[in-house]
Amino acid sequence: MKKFIFKIMLLGAFVSLFFSCKSSTPLPSAFEQSVAEKNNIGQKKHLVLYSTKTASYPAEVTTGSSAYLFLGKYSGITSWILFRFGFRGMTRPDSAKIRAVNLTLYPSAAAGDSTAEFSATAYLMGSLNPKWDELEMTWSTFKADYLPTPLTPAVNINPLASDSFYFEFDISQFIRPDSTLDSSIIENGFCLRFDTEQNPELLMRFYSCDASNDAVKPTLTIISDFNGEIDTTKDFIGHDAFIVRSEPLPADSSQHLYLGRGISHRSLLQFDFTGIPENATINRAQLRLTLDAENSFFGLEQTPEIFVFPVTNWPDIASNVSIDSSKLGYDSVINEDTLQVELGTQIQKWTSKQESGEGLFLRLTNEGNDIARMVLFSTQADSLLQPKLILDYTIPPSFYD
Repeated sequence: MKKFIFKIMLLGAFVSLFFSCKSSTPLPSAFEQSVAEKNNIGQKKHLVLYSTKTASYPAEVTTGSSAYLFLGKYSGITSWILFRFGFRGMTRPDSAKIRAVNLTLYPSAAAGDSTAEFSATAYLMGSLNPKWDELEMTWSTFKADYLPTPLTPAVNINPLASDSFYFEFDISQFIRPDSTLDSSIIENGFCLRFDTEQNPELLMRFYSCDASNDAVKPTLTIISDFNGEIDTTKDFIGHDAFIVRSEPLPADSSQHLYLGRGISHRSLLQFDFTGIPENATINRAQLRLTLDAENSFFGLEQTPEIFVFPVTNWPDIASNVSIDSSKLGYDSVINEDTLQVELGTQIQKWTSKQESGEGLFLRLTNEGNDIARMVLFSTQADSLLQPKLILDYTIPPSFYD
């Protein structure tokens, strides 16, 4: 009897196992699984990567090679002008008596309120920056180093007033008692600034000594007397630069990235590429940045372009960043406040481990040639506005091997 019961139980277990196997999907062999996966080789993938870190920092730049000079205040940016006397065209002897020296500036354009006006005055510079170099001077190095007595009467500046502005110097400040030129006094030049008690929303642009047209360069008119013979000589300013300062960034600036000209800001971006297979073929890698147009100021030139550089060492302090100076690409604002930069070559090097990189460094082109501020949204902003990389890539064989 026991043997009979045992046989019945054994038969029931066999029948149960048989029907269980028939009702389930059979497991593929190792060979069949490998073939199925490798059928995906060459499959194209689309991925959107949002930046994981962003940062901005200010940096002063020199402006001595610019074809323009800026005077005034606009959008929180203040600019003064520095000049050094040239007297290169003066052929009169050193003993010639100076009767008058005048400066003529030629305006190029204006930004801000076209009905606004401010007064500008020149002051002799002091001795903190002897024979300064225009390729070295910034607001910080200038150190507000000018003498308190005005060198010229105040001149009203506005965009509609004239095609030139004329400053008459108080020559008593730089001539000897015998009326000859005391070059030791004026060799450091002078600064041109607007009345700080005024708050004009007006930024005037003038031509500099680096302008391509001699007819609009800043000009000194020197009237001298040698043995009763009056000589009038016109001479170009020898050296000039504009110096810029900016009001502090707003307290809620964490949602923004800043780039600038004149008063420069640079920005950093970081992305996480760990989800991309090593040696994937990058078909496209497009950086997209969203512009905050309301808080941006593009100066007097066309919309600035940006340079993008690889970050080789992500710093604890943004200004200590290390970069590869070979620029990657640049572009202008397009597609309704969106900047797009194609970075496929560099991203390919990173994902394939040909190079190590820790992020992207952004700055505007020609930082010292104009005044502008570009405000972009950071990783702290809404996801629709954050910096992102649009990636299209092809899965490599090595991903399945």
